Amino acid sequence: MSHDDFESVPGLPGPVPEGEHVLWQGTPRWTGLARRAFHVPLVSLYLAGMVALRASVLWSEGQTPLAVGMATLSSALLSSIAIGMLTGLAWLSANATIYTVTNRRIAIRHGISVGLTLNVPFASIDAASVKEYADGSGQVSLKLARGARVGYLLNWPHVRPGKFASPEPTLRALPDVKAAAALIARALTDSVRATAPARSDSERGSGVAVRLPNSVAA
Repeated sequence: MSHDDFESVPGLPGPVPEGEHVLWQGTPRWTGLARRAFHVPLVSLYLAGMVALRASVLWSEGQTPLAVGMATLSSALLSSIAIGMLTGLAWLSANATIYTVTNRRIAIRHGISVGLTLNVPFASIDAASVKEYADGSGQVSLKLARGARVGYLLNWPHVRPGKFASPEPTLRALPDVKAAAALIARALTDSVRATAPARSDSERGSGVAVRLPNSVAA
């Protein structure tokens, strides 16, 4: 795994090496990141509840309708600013991200202020799984082989939620997750087939297990 602050090719930390070619590039849908990574709807609901609770408490304490209204308005305004900032971060994060699949690796270019590129060679991928949502969007997570690790916080939100001990690089909020998952599955399978002749007989039973069921949990 490697991170790079410089890239000469969009989405990749350097020129594409000889023999490698880009199969697909995509970006996450910002609304999907806002909903499922930054949890904007949940935070909005929480803040709305806090505003309502404050208004209720002030009213029960005998405050005048004007005082209650002014306090509620100020709380609602601050809450709206917070929600707007969170939504803005989701939009910026989506626009700063490029997912790239080549015939040798998957690269995740991300970072709002400082650009980073997470390179995941096919050789380090043990399995891939997909999560599809009702609108056809979803995410593809990459389970890494033993010994391959990435930083959870450093690569958030492009990691599988909840996988803190063994972070899984994840292509999140893909608009058409089925198409992306099918392409990744083919690329991984082709990679295994291409390297199989070079393996010893004892190694041929191992390889990349491509699991792409829709029922896999996020």
